[in-house]
Amino acid sequence: MKFLKVLKMDSDLFSSLSKEEKYLLSYSKDLLSAEGSISYFLNERERFLIASFFRNKSALPFTFFGGYPEAERTVLFVGKEMNPLFYKRIIPLRITLQGKMKPLRHGSVLGSILSLGLKRNILGDILILSENCAVVFVLSDMALYLEKNLIKIGGDSCTVKTIGYDEISLPEKRREELSFTIASCRIDCLLGGILKKSRGSSVSFFSDGKVFLNQQQVFSSSKKISAGDKISVRGFGKYEVNDMIETKTGRLRVCVSKFL
Repeated sequence: MKFLKVLKMDSDLFSSLSKEEKYLLSYSKDLLSAEGSISYFLNERERFLIASFFRNKSALPFTFFGGYPEAERTVLFVGKEMNPLFYKRIIPLRITLQGKMKPLRHGSVLGSILSLGLKRNILGDILILSENCAVVFVLSDMALYLEKNLIKIGGDSCTVKTIGYDEISLPEKRREELSFTIASCRIDCLLGGILKKSRGSSVSFFSDGKVFLNQQQVFSSSKKISAGDKISVRGFGKYEVNDMIETKTGRLRVCVSKFL
């Protein structure tokens, strides 16, 4: 009954959810009934949904943790922040290429792990530290399996080793700052400014399902955007809207960060 009341309070948002997202909320509701529970890894959209529906409504405290403060993929942990269990349930693995090899890429690491028959939700962020070294965060019950079975990345041999959190050296996040003016706060106007294309030429991005706003696929080119929104376009990268200021002429000056 309590879950139904939560849904009624957020009925507009709930009605727009997919079948999978509604299942996620039901799954999360069950987790939130037992302290110490932990979810599989969530993307930013899934984390947003759980926080929107259950923040200040759950009887037990909960937080999100992905192995480091700015993690994009995190688990839902039912319990107080900085609980020591965080560090036992999420394991950092160091992947090192051996001998002659191609430079490590995020896609090649992810693809090699998934080729073992594993699901994406057992994996957190993949951090490329150098051309031959990466760190991936995994659920604890899969760490030993990966140590034993992940022996190649692409066609190159590799070693996999569990490491301590104090051994992680986070790569510096690089961003390119963009600034331009647009006629309105529609998402197609924003993409036109980011990609330096006309509104009309960006229509196919929406019809082809290539545009995501805060981790949700967007098919409407008239969707409104605001500061803080994160937008990604398949094949063109990921962006965050930092600021939107109306100019004297009535246009909007937009400041955007492109993640490199």
